[in-house]
Amino acid sequence: MDKRVELKSNEVAPGIDNRQPPLSNDVLISDEVNEIISHQPNWIIRHGLSLLAAVVLILMLLSWFIRYPDTIQVSMNIVALNPPIKILSGSEGKLQLLLVKNGEHVEKNQPLAFLQSTGNHHEVISLLSWLKNVEKSVQQDGIKALKRVQPTHSTSLGELQEPYSEFQSIYQETIETLPNGFYTETIDAIIKDMKYIDEQNSIAMKQKQLALEDFKIQENEFKVRERLAKEQAIAPLEFEQDKSKLIAKSTVVQEMETQLLSQKIDTHNKRKEVMSIEKRITEMQSNFLPSLLVFKTRIEDWVNQYVVLSPESGKIQYVTALQENQPLSNGQELFYVEPPNSQFYGEVIANQKGFGKVTVGQDVIVRVESYPSTEFGYLHGRVTAISSLLVNDSYWVNVELQDGLHTNYGKIIPFKNNMKARAEIITQERRLLKKIFSAIVDGMER
Repeated sequence: MDKRVELKSNEVAPGIDNRQPPLSNDVLISDEVNEIISHQPNWIIRHGLSLLAAVVLILMLLSWFIRYPDTIQVSMNIVALNPPIKILSGSEGKLQLLLVKNGEHVEKNQPLAFLQSTGNHHEVISLLSWLKNVEKSVQQDGIKALKRVQPTHSTSLGELQEPYSEFQSIYQETIETLPNGFYTETIDAIIKDMKYIDEQNSIAMKQKQLALEDFKIQENEFKVRERLAKEQAIAPLEFEQDKSKLIAKSTVVQEMETQLLSQKIDTHNKRKEVMSIEKRITEMQSNFLPSLLVFKTRIEDWVNQYVVLSPESGKIQYVTALQENQPLSNGQELFYVEPPNSQFYGEVIANQKGFGKVTVGQDVIVRVESYPSTEFGYLHGRVTAISSLLVNDSYWVNVELQDGLHTNYGKIIPFKNNMKARAEIITQERRLLKKIFSAIVDGMER
């Protein structure tokens, strides 16, 4: 520190003109220095240490309350019991009509959408329902159940109209084989004819009996006349007349026998006719159900092609945004139906590193590889089972997906069997402060 020498007013410093006025303390400090000295420091400079200490204290408090989980990252395959069922388009064309909304509950075989076709979808579905009802009734009660079934009439079946007409002919003809139908009434008429023939036979038999008696009388008379003719008691011409009468009587008997034989032939033919009709009835009734099944298969093929049906009861999920008149390709994915009892779980193969920290009941965060978690979110899971045996230097872990395929973003991931995912098993919820100090200690030990 420089020492300043104070000069008395009556003394003159060597080398200094005593004619100059003496210097004061203010003259020795420049204006710039004086400005710096007189300027008050900023509050950050004045209280910086206190602020820094407060920030550090707040961070330490936060790190004490904030919990940072320890995790083990593993690969996972997502599988399911009774998984969602994929529903495809059965043909190429336009989506004519959408019948359900996304997320709606549907029943098994419920129509979901109509694809473009020449036939009326409602008529075809109604016809298929009628065929199933007829099939069930015939299988339970036989062909006679057709009497209780109301007939159906369809006029807008498109390419199914011709096979429908053919089946209608079979159906109507089979109806005629039932009691009070054409075939049974025809048999009844033939049976009546046979009764009439039997009555004619009875009369003819009586006539034949009378003719035989008349023939016997004539024959006895002829024998007498023959003896007389031998004795020449009568003229030969008279004998020939008697012989002619006998022949006439014999002819009448033969005609009666011919008539009886003809009536027997008529009866036999009538019986053959009845047998033929009965055979026809049996064949038609036996062939009705197979014909119905063939036609029903034809209808079902049409429905599978142009009507999208739900294969199972459950909740419908659109695969993509769908709208009417949208062109579709054959086999295009349209919907997923998620059965109410679907269960999803993950199969994890974990190596030995850190495996000792994994226990049943730990939470798992699952990120599906095909659906980025930044866009779709992640799934929640929980460890439900752990294998006790080491296989190929790894352990098997079962993870139940508690919310199914519903992500934390509220989205639903369409299921595909053996979907790949990355799972984070949360082994421990530690305070962030402890984790920081543990990292510091580990670093110092190294």
